[in-house]
Amino acid sequence: MSAETPSLKVTFGPLRYEFIAHDAWGKDALCRLCDNVVCISFTGAADRIIHLLRFELQDDEHREAHAGRIPPRLAAHAPKRLQPEGWAIAGDDAGQTAWQRQGEAHSFWTYATETPHFAAAFQLPWRFIFGDIVALGGGIIHSGIAVRGERGHLFIAPPGGGKTTALTSAPTGWKVLSDDGTLLWPDEAGEFLVSPLPTWSVLRGAKRQGPPDEKWDIAAACPLWAAILLEKQDHDTLTPLAPAEAIRPLYRALSEYPAIIASRHHFRQHLFHLAAEISRKAHLWRLGFARTGSFWSLL
Repeated sequence: MSAETPSLKVTFGPLRYEFIAHDAWGKDALCRLCDNVVCISFTGAADRIIHLLRFELQDDEHREAHAGRIPPRLAAHAPKRLQPEGWAIAGDDAGQTAWQRQGEAHSFWTYATETPHFAAAFQLPWRFIFGDIVALGGGIIHSGIAVRGERGHLFIAPPGGGKTTALTSAPTGWKVLSDDGTLLWPDEAGEFLVSPLPTWSVLRGAKRQGPPDEKWDIAAACPLWAAILLEKQDHDTLTPLAPAEAIRPLYRALSEYPAIIASRHHFRQHLFHLAAEISRKAHLWRLGFARTGSFWSLL
């Protein structure tokens, strides 16, 4: 990030974003991003240009925003005149709002447009990431990633189901990329690739950064080899799963991260078909594990 020009190019899996900060809040958001994730730049044009600024709606602008029109006061921050109609506007509990228009490279990520309900340690532009990865045929899945021999293994469980417990016991030869969130998409041949995303509770500031101990390498991609459904048990077991058995838990995991976006009706059909496609292409296992960490020998 340049001190003279507050902008940053970042690769999220297959997505290439350019962030441009227009005020102190935008600069702080970019600094927090740099502090917490590995920011791999790129050459060429960005898939999306995201303008960051604190933007509180004035009384006469609320009607425009609710009607899907971008206020001229906000549009003035983009380097070209934007079409005022057809903008999708959605806020989150951290007080951040995404403004986007189909077919438009320039988008806005604002703060204080919606009332914040908690202070985020740092954030990612979830609505942009989710919509853009779905447009590529992929999704965000609630799972950890462990890699062995350049093959990615998804560790899937509901909240509190043991993902972090299992992954923190990884032995030599395994590399844990994330313990909570994964970006997943098909390549040109139709095979799936995965990249790590930060832990949700860390983003919310509920706990200090957990595994991995360093920054999240959100540009790191590896082929998906297996999906492992975790169950806490008194002893270790590893059982192969039929594709039909895996679709439901895969669909649930694809609908949980972040749930407020994934649960929307127009995403559900895509996510179900994506779960079915993963179940056909990945090796599938159900892993019953004790807390000893000895289950790794089964894998």
